[in-house]
Amino acid sequence: MLAQRPPLSFAAPAVPRVPRRQLALPLAVLLLRSGVSAVDALDFVPMDAFQVSFWKRRRDLQEAYAELVLPARFAQGNISDPYYFDLVALAQTQTVAQAMRDGLQVFTERSGAEGVPTTVRRSPLLSDNAALPEAFARLYGELVYAGLRDGFEENPPFGAPAPSAGVGGVQQLLDCLVSHGFAFGGACEATPAGLRLRLDGACCLWACQSTARSTLPFEPLGYLVGAYLRAAGVPVRAWTSQAGAGALTQAWELG
Repeated sequence: MLAQRPPLSFAAPAVPRVPRRQLALPLAVLLLRSGVSAVDALDFVPMDAFQVSFWKRRRDLQEAYAELVLPARFAQGNISDPYYFDLVALAQTQTVAQAMRDGLQVFTERSGAEGVPTTVRRSPLLSDNAALPEAFARLYGELVYAGLRDGFEENPPFGAPAPSAGVGGVQQLLDCLVSHGFAFGGACEATPAGLRLRLDGACCLWACQSTARSTLPFEPLGYLVGAYLRAAGVPVRAWTSQAGAGALTQAWELG
C-alpha cells in the first residue's frame, strides 16, 4: 500500500472563479485514463495498490476541497465538471508522484476479479526513480495525442492535426481542445524564440497551480504539445508554463 498524504489544507491555491466550460466526457476520460495507462506501462508500482491509493487520496481531499470551492458545487463522479476534474487530476498526480518516489523494481501485481498474481519487473533503463517523471511526461503526452488524433476505445478521433502540419499544427491542437471543452479559447502566436500559447478558462487551472512546484506537475497541455512537436520533428530547446487565475500560458523555445 502506498503512503497517504495528509488531507488538503487551506494553504492550497485559490480555486479559479472565472467561467469554465464543461469538458466533453470522452476528453475528460482520455486525459485521466492516459495518466493511469502511463503508470501501468512504466512498471514502478502495482496497479492494484495504485488504484486503491488514488481512490483514497481523492476521498481524503474531497471534503476540504468542497469547502474551498463554495459557493460553487460539483457532483462527485462528474469529471466533465471542471471543479471536479481539477480535484481528480490533483489526486491522480499526487498519487503518481508518491509512487515514483517509492518506485519498486520488482513487485507482485494482482489483476482480475480473482486477483491473479503476476510478477512485474521494471525496465533497467528506468531503474533510477529520478528518471520516472520525464518518462511519464513523454508517455502521457503521446497517449493523449494518439487518442486525440486516432480516437481511443470506442471514441472517434477528436480532430487533432497530423504531424505533417508542423508548427502550424499547434494552433489546430489548441482548437481541438477548445472544441471539446478544455478551455473557452486558445491562441498560439510566433515569438522570436518559438511559440507562446494561451488557453483561457482552462479546465485544469487549479491542479496545474497546485502541482507547479512538484517533481511531477500536472501539465496535460505541455505534455501534449511536446508529444506533437516530437512527432512533427520540431526540436524543442525548453518550455515553461504558468497557470494564472484565468488562463494557462506557455512559452516554447524551438529550433
